[in-house]
Amino acid sequence: MDDHERITKVEAEVASMQKDIDRLYGAIETLREHMDSGFETLRKEHAITTRWLSGLTIMMAGVFGRLFGLY
Repeated sequence: MDDHERITKVEAEVASMQKDIDRLYGAIETLREHMDSGFETLRKEHAITTRWLSGLTIMMAGVFGRLFGLY
């Protein structure tokens, strides 16, 4: 095998690796978009849960205040 054949073989392998790298970057970008949308949903649900917990805490404070005659 002479140098020209070796260079051609290496160039073909590099081109193949570049295609694989490009596919991986595409898959990573798709995964990142999917995760971002999932985290956005999680943030919204967390905000709703926090509001509910805050409201319940205030309600329980009122109930206990009334129960123990604090007001």
